[in-house]
Amino acid sequence: GVVLTFDDGTTDWVEHVLPALDRHRVPATFYVATAFVDECRPFPGDAAPLSWAGVRELAAHDLVTLGSHTHRHLLLDRLASPQVDEELD
Repeated sequence: GVVLTFDDGTTDWVEHVLPALDRHRVPATFYVATAFVDECRPFPGDAAPLSWAGVRELAAHDLVTLGSHTHRHLLLDRLASPQVDEELD
């Protein structure tokens, strides 16, 4: 089988990816780095982050599963345990 996943949380998820998934009836899991959404901070390469309204639109779709891509998109294996807990909370 094949599993389709998307990382980070960019606006193209709602603008382009969701309509394509819907058209082809393909499920996917989206992992969101929430600090970028909270702060409206662009991702590396200047990719625009989703808004919380965009996250809600994804969450309401029957083909979508949302997951955590940590809060600040840090490498968990390089953090102390309390920082890992904070990133995953």
